[in-house]
Amino acid sequence: ALTAAFAAEPSAFVRAELVPALARWDPARALEPLRAALVDGDAHVRASAARALGDLEPEFPVAATLRRAWESEPNPLVRSALLEAL
Repeated sequence: ALTAAFAAEPSAFVRAELVPALARWDPARALEPLRAALVDGDAHVRASAARALGDLEPEFPVAATLRRAWESEPNPLVRSALLEAL
């Protein structure tokens, strides 16, 4: 449903807006799409995914995922979101 809509959505703006909804809707099912969003081609989607994943701590251990993303992320906006999430 929502995860399929996210995966199929061509608009980066809409994907960035869907990310928090995914995390609230069903966090356990949203983990993989949110992790995948950390490598989206759009920086706003990646930043939104970082914030959403950070909100899932401590229920879901995602710190290692966020740390790895931070180490390879070139965009300052996304790096900042990743640090906030950690």
